[in-house]
Amino acid sequence: MDEANNIDEVDRLHSTEEKVLRTSMLITVILTMFILVQIFFILVPYNKTLSWQFLGMIVSTNFAAVWLTIRGNQQIDDVRNSAKQVYRPEILKFVNWAYSLMNKMRETSDEDPEVMIEELAPSISKVLVRYYRIKHRIDKMVDIEDDEIFVEAFEEFVR
Repeated sequence: MDEANNIDEVDRLHSTEEKVLRTSMLITVILTMFILVQIFFILVPYNKTLSWQFLGMIVSTNFAAVWLTIRGNQQIDDVRNSAKQVYRPEILKFVNWAYSLMNKMRETSDEDPEVMIEELAPSISKVLVRYYRIKHRIDKMVDIEDDEIFVEAFEEFVR
């Protein structure tokens, strides 16, 4: 049951709505803020130089913070796009399956599953290559409907 939830979670990763604001949305908000600040500066006359300097410092630091936010958001977009290419659902499901296999192996044996897989990998790869080479013979066995003929064909195949 837990493995099914993990696979559903992997599917949800690629179907959920983005929680990070898009760069275009940030630029729209910034332009709106800029226009509102400019309207304020145009409509409100100023008399004191120090207060005007202080206000200018606040506005300039805010614009610097906004620029850093936009730059950071662009980097998040780049990372997200790269992650979507690398961490596809198929790969994540395979990793989840391999992790489940390792856990089952750990439960059924006292030996370390990683060591077991490393020792078995050369033999398994040879079996898979050999299977691939004779796959056409196995495909012919699939079409056999009579059980006795299938058993005879299988025995011949195994020899």
